[in-house]
Amino acid sequence: MKIFYDGEVIVLDDISDEKAKDIMVFSTNNYAAFIWMKASLHRFLEKRKNRAPYQTTYPATTINKTIDKSMAWLSLTP
Repeated sequence: MKIFYDGEVIVLDDISDEKAKDIMVFSTNNYAAFIWMKASLHRFLEKRKNRAPYQTTYPATTINKTIDKSMAWLSLTP
C-alpha cells in the first residue's frame, strides 16, 4: 500500500487487506470532517463580517492621570 501525503510517499508492505481498508475509511472520514469544519468556519465568518471590528461588550474607560517627574520613566512618549 502506498500513501501520498504532504509531498511524501509512505510505502507499507506488510499490511492486511482489512487494515488497508480501515486506513482508507479513516482517511476519507477525516478529509470529510476537514471540509465540514472549513465550511462551518466560512459560514461563521460570513455571518459576522458586517459587525463592527472594535465593538466590545464593555465600554472602554480612559484614565486621565498626569505623570509627575518621578514617574516619567513609565511614559511611552519622550
